[in-house]
Amino acid sequence: MIPMLSISRLALRHRPPLRVRSPAMYTLGTQGTCSALLMVRVRRMGSTATDEGTRITLLGLASNVALTAGKGFGGIMWGSASLLADAVHSLSDLVGDFVTLFTYRNARAERNTTYPYVKPFDPFFRRRSIPTCGITFQGHGKLEPLGSLSISALLFGAGLGTGYHSIHLLQSMLSTDTSKLSLSIDAAASSENSHLLSDPATAAIALTLAVSSIAIKELLFHWTLHVGQKQNSSVLVANAWHHRADSASGFVALCGVAGAWAGVAWLDPVGGILVSGLIVQSAWKMAVPAIGELRDTADTQVISQVQKLLQDIQQQDLNITGFHSIRARKMGPETLVDLQLRVKPRISVSLAHQIAENARHAICTQVSDVSEVLIHVDVERHDHGAIPVATDIPTSALEDEIVAFALDGFPPGVLKRVSHLKVHFLNGGMELDAEIVLDQVNSLSFLEAVDVAKSVKRRLLLFPGVIAADVHLETTDHGGDCFATRRWRREERFMDSVAKIE
Repeated sequence: MIPMLSISRLALRHRPPLRVRSPAMYTLGTQGTCSALLMVRVRRMGSTATDEGTRITLLGLASNVALTAGKGFGGIMWGSASLLADAVHSLSDLVGDFVTLFTYRNARAERNTTYPYVKPFDPFFRRRSIPTCGITFQGHGKLEPLGSLSISALLFGAGLGTGYHSIHLLQSMLSTDTSKLSLSIDAAASSENSHLLSDPATAAIALTLAVSSIAIKELLFHWTLHVGQKQNSSVLVANAWHHRADSASGFVALCGVAGAWAGVAWLDPVGGILVSGLIVQSAWKMAVPAIGELRDTADTQVISQVQKLLQDIQQQDLNITGFHSIRARKMGPETLVDLQLRVKPRISVSLAHQIAENARHAICTQVSDVSEVLIHVDVERHDHGAIPVATDIPTSALEDEIVAFALDGFPPGVLKRVSHLKVHFLNGGMELDAEIVLDQVNSLSFLEAVDVAKSVKRRLLLFPGVIAADVHLETTDHGGDCFATRRWRREERFMDSVAKIE
């Protein structure tokens, strides 16, 4: 049985040009090696997107300043406890606006060589290299869920405060002890409201102020929510719901003013209790996904989209044999994906790199919000449960030892050199692909060359750790044809003819 034998004419080898769909789609380097781990960064956020989010946040901040001043002035002038409470709520909203502005802008700050993944806090929005004091986050995007969680805490506190104030006020109104009622601050404020707001003109101004506050906050809610969903910014969405909570608080103020004017003071605390529940519910809905994002909770929707896309790619590219361990997590406005891609075990490293690049490009362009893909290229028959073959020396030194071991098994004048050697770590061992050059090749017959190839294969199988070997024969060192090649072809055709006759 003749082993696998490759007779190479060694003409100038021509590599066909790589065909790509567009010049900007792939970039194929000329290096001899490439990394099996492929990480490509795609930035989707531009200055226009950042400016849009910043503008709506600054607009909300300016609105909160104006509303705080207006409602505070009205509450003091007309003695309205509801307007004063709403003014304090608007003042607390300023803290949320500053948190939103800080996290939104810093989450989109450019990375640099000093901080490729992590950047220190910069409250003045200037890109300066300052110590982190040991506090670091995994990338700028982690600031977004942190900001959302902070705004949720503010909302939660505002909801509890509104509820406590409303319940206390309602208890004071329902108390039968007139002396306790007269000593109650809230009841006194309510009585003062009824007295000061009895004037229709004054009540109309207070009602107009409360309605204007609700309208402005509702407009800010819808606008901020639209921008936040467009930019995939959780902190902008959280700030939008903060505006909605302020709108609800304004509704409580409206009920209080209207109730005081109509003589039905209990509308204020009852409405406050209902609204406080809505505020706490909104805070909880925002806090849960923010905590999950900080803990790198898996994004199941993105994982299913990536899995379906890879199935389509595998059907088109037969060099892909499978994929597994798909993971996806959000980091602010971005989604990060990493996976393991299995390819045929004997393809070149550069081809495996190109396969991974094709898969990465498809995921980044066809799955929304994915900005970074980490692909680990694995081989078809690699067993993750088996103990890996560890080498005590570098792989290049291992190749030199294998070549020297093969040459030592033959006397001078038989095996000239091993021109090429590929080592595959498969099935718990090493599988070798070797190309050899014989000495005095013109004096050897075809069968003699085959015997030498068999001997080289047997010699290679004796090397520790080698479980399979494939030997190819080169007839010259510098390309072209030679006399032995032409003679061996005639001998091979003659042997084939004899085999057919027999």
